[in-house]
Amino acid sequence: MRKAEINLDCLQHNAEAIRRLRPCQKILAYVKSNAYGHGLSEVVKALNDHVDGYGVVGLQEGLKCRQLTSLPVVVNASASDLKTLIAMSAHQLEPVVFSLDYLEKLLKTPVSWPRIWLKINTGMNRMGLHHSDVSKAVTLLQQSGRVKSIIPMTHLADSSMSIDNKHQLARFRDWVDKSSFSSSSYANSAAILESNDHRHGEWIRPGLLLYGWTPEENQTHLIDLKPVMSLFSQILSINHLSSGSTVGYGRHYVAKQPHLAAMVSFGYADGLPRQIHTAKVLLGEAVGEVIGLPSMDTACVYLHSKAKVGDWVEWFSPRHSLHHLAASSQTIPYEILTRLSERVERVYVKEYDKVEG
Repeated sequence: MRKAEINLDCLQHNAEAIRRLRPCQKILAYVKSNAYGHGLSEVVKALNDHVDGYGVVGLQEGLKCRQLTSLPVVVNASASDLKTLIAMSAHQLEPVVFSLDYLEKLLKTPVSWPRIWLKINTGMNRMGLHHSDVSKAVTLLQQSGRVKSIIPMTHLADSSMSIDNKHQLARFRDWVDKSSFSSSSYANSAAILESNDHRHGEWIRPGLLLYGWTPEENQTHLIDLKPVMSLFSQILSINHLSSGSTVGYGRHYVAKQPHLAAMVSFGYADGLPRQIHTAKVLLGEAVGEVIGLPSMDTACVYLHSKAKVGDWVEWFSPRHSLHHLAASSQTIPYEILTRLSERVERVYVKEYDKVEG
């Protein structure tokens, strides 16, 4: 009743589109949060010949990824207890060091590391070493004798190359240029598209781009992407609403005139944001609108044309932008993708099939 069709050919196309845009740089594909809802196992297997490494969050994602690839796996925001760090080293997972406290615990672990990623706070003020601590961290790592390579990295705060992002990058480059590191990493999806800093050997970190969407809708002309996921759910019943009838919890919708309304098998337990408002959906070539508040298992759609029980409702796809659903829900595409629950069946396809009722 609920399904996400996932086109792995489109995923590979997007990786190659990123490669063409940044031919001299290495791609660290972000597959955290179950590959942005697309299924980590299938995504990694499809990307192994198209990227240079993977980024995940936490030990469990790292271990799952390692079972699927021999490429580098970089683990963000991992725990710093002894058991976790030993497991990471044993499976050749590369930690991101984001504080002196984390670094001190890592260096107390009796293991060696082929590579460490050193996260520097340049202005996002979330995670990362303060600039006054960076030199100390580098010295500790180099003196330890148990780290072969260090890659400094930072994270930009905005989803476009704003003035503040440019200031962040300038601070990062100023420090990197004064150091002896041969490689570094700053470019997330937004910076991949808009930054002119294309240094050879740099690691770029695409996330949303891999899955066929730009961070901002006005960036779509910058790269040839194909959306990887299309989301569908079926009509369960059709109600005849009279003028003045209300729909759903809280009676937030009141019919101004008689019309048909479809109850659709997709609710907030499936990942539909409860705050969704005036979102348009497709029913074949027809358009409907979400009305009222979604419940746990269902949403209600205003029908302007004929439909029947069992017909498929199209929430987003290559012809119906994820950005519309996100904007109608007062959120971002990332949240829509990553909150899709296990109740939504993932169906892996080679080409988009038109769903017939």
